[in-house]
Amino acid sequence: MLTVEALTSGYGQGQVLHEAAMELPPGKAVAVLGRNGVGKTTFVHTLMGLVKPWSGSIRLGDDELAGLDTRQIARHGVRIVPQGRRVYRSLTVEETLAISSGPGEWTIERVYELFPSLAARRGHRGDQLSGGEQEMLAIGRALLGNPRLLLLDEPSEGLAPLVVEELGRALSSLEGMSIILVEQNLHLAVAVADEVRCMVKGSFVYQATTAEFRRDPAAAKEYLGVGS
Repeated sequence: MLTVEALTSGYGQGQVLHEAAMELPPGKAVAVLGRNGVGKTTFVHTLMGLVKPWSGSIRLGDDELAGLDTRQIARHGVRIVPQGRRVYRSLTVEETLAISSGPGEWTIERVYELFPSLAARRGHRGDQLSGGEQEMLAIGRALLGNPRLLLLDEPSEGLAPLVVEELGRALSSLEGMSIILVEQNLHLAVAVADEVRCMVKGSFVYQATTAEFRRDPAAAKEYLGVGS
C-alpha cells in the first residue's frame, strides 16, 4: 500500500528526517511513536506534502507522491487530520461536512453513525464545540474524502480520558482502512494500531506488531521513556 524509502526533509537548513523508511500493508494501522521532537509530525507532514521532501521516495500503490503538492497528494487519496484540529470556527458541523463530502462510500450520515455526538451538534459552529467534538469533526471531514491512506497527528491531544476512549473505539472500527497514527497516548496507540514503529532522530529504529510491542517493555522504556 505505502512504501517510504530513504525519506529526508526538514525546515530551512535544519534536517529533521534522516532516511526514514516504512512499509504499510493495505488495510493496516501503524502507530508512529517516539519522544517529543524526534520528527513524527514532520514525517506525516512530508507524506502529505506540507513539508517538501529533500530526497527519497513515497509510493502509494503504483503512484509516486514525493515532490507532489498537497492538493495533488489529496487527489491520490491521502487525507490528514492535523494536530490542533483546525476546524472552521464560523461553519456549523453540517456545513463543514457538506463542503468536505465527495463521491464514495463515506457519507455525512455514516460520519454521524461513527460519532453520534456530532449528529446532536450538527447545527453548532466549530467554535461552539468541545475539543473532543472538534477532533471528531476533523476526523469526519477527512473520512468524507474517502481516503486510501488516513494520517492522524496527535488526535488525543488535550482530551479527557473518556473522550480518548470514544475516539479509540471509533478509530478501531475503521477496518480495512490504511492508517498512520502519530500519538503520545500509548494506550490509544496500541488500542488502534496493528503495528508499531518507533522513531529516534528522524529515523525509524524499531518495528513490531502491537502484540509484540506489548510484550517488550524494554522498547517502551528505551524509545518512549515509559514503564511497562
